[in-house]
Amino acid sequence: MRAKVNNLPVLTFGKLKLNSAELEYNNGSTKVEKLVAELLSDDGEKTFACEMPENISVKKDVPTEEVDSLFESLNTRVGRENVVAGKFPMYNEQLFATGMGAEADALFDEAGILTDVYEVSAGSESAAPVIFKYDITEGTNGLVRRFIHVKSGAAVSIVFLYAASAEEFEKEVSADEVGKKGIVGASTRIYVEEGASVKLASVQLLNKGFTFFEDFGTIQCEDASLKFTKVDLGAGKVYEGFNANQKGDESDFDCAYGFIGEKDSFTDINYNDVFFGKKTNGVMRFNGALIDNAFKNWRGTIDFRQGCVAACGDEEENVLLFGEDIVNKTIPLILCEEEDVEGRHASTLGKIADDQLFYMQTRGISLKEAEELIVRASVNSVNSGVPSSEIRSAVRERIDAIFERRSR
Repeated sequence: MRAKVNNLPVLTFGKLKLNSAELEYNNGSTKVEKLVAELLSDDGEKTFACEMPENISVKKDVPTEEVDSLFESLNTRVGRENVVAGKFPMYNEQLFATGMGAEADALFDEAGILTDVYEVSAGSESAAPVIFKYDITEGTNGLVRRFIHVKSGAAVSIVFLYAASAEEFEKEVSADEVGKKGIVGASTRIYVEEGASVKLASVQLLNKGFTFFEDFGTIQCEDASLKFTKVDLGAGKVYEGFNANQKGDESDFDCAYGFIGEKDSFTDINYNDVFFGKKTNGVMRFNGALIDNAFKNWRGTIDFRQGCVAACGDEEENVLLFGEDIVNKTIPLILCEEEDVEGRHASTLGKIADDQLFYMQTRGISLKEAEELIVRASVNSVNSGVPSSEIRSAVRERIDAIFERRSR
């Protein structure tokens, strides 16, 4: 399996080599199958098995031609910029754009993975989050493909959980085995009609032997809102892409991403927020830590298209570094075709400030404990947005396991 993914919206000529990434996986005769989820719900106290709510209809394994016809009927295609202004654009033509791009779609096509289509009925509201749990064991090679159509005025909360058992998560993996013991991938497109709201969370808790990739594409119509929470822990190689299209006026997109990159790990992220509607608002926050010789690429783009008058976009990345051989490459980017907009971006990285450490040490907290406390606070600020008490607890336990592994 090989694909050119996470293409930066415009080409650069710097030495960072961040125009795209190459997703490659081969453990011999890899047989990739469709991932099957256990359906759960959460009442705020505990998680329990459930059936799909009555307000959500499902069609399994819908052929690609039928899904494409559905996208055509919804007018999902996004054209090129009207004003390139000397930029060198990298366009991957997709009927419904995603963060990882067209070659990621080809991986699913080559593996024969069809799309599950979910439709949330107009004006409905789910009483509890719907949790898709994928139990991942060593040697799993699986993909899943989804399209979620949220009709006007509906409100729904959805969680995707990709998890190994605690015992599997804590297994030691040599540097040569990182990302080579299995592959897990997901493609999710979401169309949010006018006045609808979606709370979406994705949590990855896999062993370091896995390669994991997740590709999102979303479209929000007038007055639609999408709140996205992402937690990435484990998995030796991680590729993440998200393309949010704020098509409608006064739509709102809020993204919070928390991660820890362990020793020998590789992470590649490409998140785009594209503004078309007037008075749209988009916020993306990335908080995490890199340990020892971890490697991370991050591309964050705010893209103001012509006509998005009074739009406001904001993105920020904060990365803590714990080690001497870490590689962290970052491109915070703003593209703009419209004058009456407000855009902000920022990226900070480094070790914990000396004054913070001094303050904590004067209160009897060791350097190691101080580092762990600050990382936990950073990631758990994101984890708090996951609408399941048991999943939040599992995330905290996996953070503990990561630090225990580092101290061995």
